[in-house]
Amino acid sequence: MAPARSDLPADPDPSAGTVPIAGPGPSPSPGSSVSPGPSTSPGSNDNPNSWAASGPNDATGSSAAARPIAVSIVREAREGDVPALLEMFAELAEYEDLVHELRATEKQLSEALFGPNPVAQALVAEETQSGEVVGYALYFPTFSSFLASHGVWLEDLFVRPVHRRSGVGRALLAAVAANLREAGGERLEWAALDWNEPALRFYRGLGSRTMPEWITHRLIGEDLDRLAGEHRGRLAGKPPSR
Repeated sequence: MAPARSDLPADPDPSAGTVPIAGPGPSPSPGSSVSPGPSTSPGSNDNPNSWAASGPNDATGSSAAARPIAVSIVREAREGDVPALLEMFAELAEYEDLVHELRATEKQLSEALFGPNPVAQALVAEETQSGEVVGYALYFPTFSSFLASHGVWLEDLFVRPVHRRSGVGRALLAAVAANLREAGGERLEWAALDWNEPALRFYRGLGSRTMPEWITHRLIGEDLDRLAGEHRGRLAGKPPSR
């Protein structure tokens, strides 16, 4: 899977689209934590557990006469969404020039999201007319020692190009935030590539703070194995080599 970040080649205008509540959606999968949003607003459909996003869907943010305004709901991912999720992983990896790092398989993703011990959760945006999955948010829990409270790390936030600037990205992120708050969490965090200015503008428009004093570190592959091997060596009574 691509490195931990949530680069949004999606909805760079934080005011684009509307996010009313839509009506009853599928029941959450076992182990999920999808929670209802605010009370249903006038004119929404019957589903209190999904979000709807509608608005202009062309690249300029203005409604095109030849293309109807799309309406999407945000719901919890199902196991049947795994192939669509993997397709969007590939689209995101291509956008970020990270295709060489993409190796997730259907089996791995199904196990991670829907296995006996899920390690992450996903929400998808689904176009109501066609049923097409047009975007997703993938996230997992974190914990703050200073707050003694849990939070969420947003690994991915992605909307397919033709559906951008319609409020879908904002609706996905709002649903993640609502789930976190419903569960008592206090912190929603993510990373973005420094060259993705549309995403950075979008996030600033939400009120998010950049953390320039913090530098992300990562251990993978042989370096990770080497450090883990030090612990195994200590358990076996062998001093670590320098």
